[in-house]
Formats: sequence, C-alpha cells, structure tokens
Amino acid sequence: MSSTQTLFEKACAVRNNAYAPYSNFLVGTCLETEDGETFVGCNVENASYGLCVCSESNAIAAMVAAGKRKIKQAVVVVAGPEISTCCGACRQRLNEFGSAETLLHFATPGGIK
Repeated sequence: MSSTQTLFEKACAVRNNAYAPYSNFLVGTCLETEDGETFVGCNVENASYGLCVCSESNAIAAMVAAGKRKIKQAVVVVAGPEISTCCGACRQRLNEFGSAETLLHFATPGGIK
C-alpha cells in the first residue's frame, strides 16, 4: 500500500508533464488500486476548451487500460498555486470507480493542506 506522501510525489511529478498552453494551469493526479498499483494522469488542453481532458480522467483511463476497475485507498490531485477540486464529470468518475472509503486529497505543489 502506498502512502499518501508517495501518491502526492507521483502526482507532483506527472503534473510537470501536463499540456496546458492556454491556461498554464497544470494538474497531476495519482490514484491507488485495490492491489496497491498506482496510476497517474495529467491534464491535456485543447484550443477548444470543451475537448480538454482532466488529470483525474486520464489517471482513471490509465487504470482501466491496465485492466483495473477499483480505486482503493486514496486519490491525490495536485494543482496550484491554490487548492482546486474536481469538476463534476471527474467527481462522477471517481465515485464510479472508488467507494465511500476512498479519500480525495487536494494539494498544491507545496503539499497537502
């Protein structure tokens, strides 16, 4: 099982790979599955904002592509410089693949608040 700090570090690292030339708003997510495997995702923008893909969605897509279906312990989302929470679509995805026990941690690169 990964620690929240490890998930935070992985989310920070992948945040640096975000493609956000229009907003300059970088976001990284790391989640852990029931078997302890971690998956990351970063946001990918498009000139047509409606086609942007959130970091949470990309982390879930990577998890599903690897054949996993359940988020276990926690999800860490790192944005910044201020705390930012998930959009409604990502909240729905996290709800579908997580459980009532899944903890969502929102952070800045400076740490989990």
